[in-house]
Amino acid sequence: MLRFFSLNRRGVTGFLVGLVLLALTLVGITGAASSSSSAKVSAHLTATTLASSQAGSVKLVYRFSKPSKSFAYRLSFRKGSKWQVVKSVKRTGYFKGSKTMTVKKLFAGKPLKLGSYRLKLSVGKSSKLLGFEVVKVVPAIAAGSFHTCALLSSGIVECWGQNNHGQVGGDLPYRSSAAQVGGITNAVSIGAGSYHTCAVLSNGTIKCWGENQYGALGDGTTAHRTSPVRVSGITNAIQVSAGFANTCALLSDGTISCWGSGKATPARVPGILKAVQISVGGDHTCALLANGTAKCWGGNSDGQLGDGTTTNRSTPVQVKRISNAVQLSADVGTYDIAWVTMLGVPIGGSHTCAVLVDGTVKCWGADGNGELGDGKATPGLGVHRTTPVRVSGISNAVQVSAGEYHSCAVLSRGAAKCWGSNYFGQLGDGTATPGPGAHRTTPVRVSGISNAIQVSAGFDHTCSLLSGRKIKCWGSGFGSAPASVVGIP
Repeated sequence: MLRFFSLNRRGVTGFLVGLVLLALTLVGITGAASSSSSAKVSAHLTATTLASSQAGSVKLVYRFSKPSKSFAYRLSFRKGSKWQVVKSVKRTGYFKGSKTMTVKKLFAGKPLKLGSYRLKLSVGKSSKLLGFEVVKVVPAIAAGSFHTCALLSSGIVECWGQNNHGQVGGDLPYRSSAAQVGGITNAVSIGAGSYHTCAVLSNGTIKCWGENQYGALGDGTTAHRTSPVRVSGITNAIQVSAGFANTCALLSDGTISCWGSGKATPARVPGILKAVQISVGGDHTCALLANGTAKCWGGNSDGQLGDGTTTNRSTPVQVKRISNAVQLSADVGTYDIAWVTMLGVPIGGSHTCAVLVDGTVKCWGADGNGELGDGKATPGLGVHRTTPVRVSGISNAVQVSAGEYHSCAVLSRGAAKCWGSNYFGQLGDGTATPGPGAHRTTPVRVSGISNAIQVSAGFDHTCSLLSGRKIKCWGSGFGSAPASVVGIP
């Protein structure tokens, strides 16, 4: 009897365990189905206007509110009054969290035609509709230390501001209104450094003009130029970025070439094979890679390379705690040439910022004026962070720009926020606070800006490209609130 009871007891126990496991399985299946059916998708593109050459760097950023077992998208091209399907994809699996996909991957080998596109993302009963345009030239702005340039949709470049080294073009020492740079009619990308400017042309070559003491113009000489000269040996560039004494170009094969800092002709950067963006700072350079990580090299006295040290690096090192970036920016770098010549080293702000896939921003490097934006800065020299810290209060950024001692970001709905030094009113909140306390350690909203597409921060000023292709600037020469640029059509 005891043995019979024991066997039955084990049987009953097994039966009960089986029922519990079956119930848990059914609950899991029901929960997964419920989760999948109630999942929603949110999304944005890192740029809504792009050239075909930018398809590998512009990204779709999308996020699932809950795990989903399916995901679909349909890409359509506007032909006349109708929408023609270019690509339709449905995927099954397990999707959760934030994801990215380049526009190039969306097309999956299909050619990018000039015109308007519509992208519909679907998750269960939820959908998100996005639009973007492929154009020949994408309008853009680039702020140098004390000058700014604009790339217009026609392919011409107009510049204004200080011209003491020819960085604006021509011989006038200062231009208060925008003027066309001679010899540039087919630009597709621009970069403004401390005292020089460069443009990528539609044929993949580059022209530069301005200060050339360290070979930053790349023409094999160290002669200053008030009109554009061709960079030697570059024929497949898609983006250019200029710093204090050097310039770098992103090439169509994902590699990077740099020149300046004593080398008057371009040389490939070792260890960079799949770059999608390049940004040159005052004495350091950073590259965003296709997998969302970043590598930096150069000066590191303030931790601007983000590798956890203050050791200078002659070759690229991985930035710590950055694995899902969609865009980055190194500080503009403003160094007085006389001081650099006397001391042999640059002196100035050095920091870097990046927008992450979830819309947050992280910055690293010098923080003596609150330019890292986490609210923990203590004003003074030698204050820095050697690894990235999160900027306070920003969760929906689409683009960031690091100026000399301040930083600014464009938010998803077109607003702009800035933080750091406000000595010249470069934060754009309607105030200017000269003196040691002239800073904001957390972001403040730029007054009157609600339709920003891009922002570019210099030394003492900031400019923003707005929808409708208008440009407004604030800071030195403009006042502490945004003002229109004279001469921009």
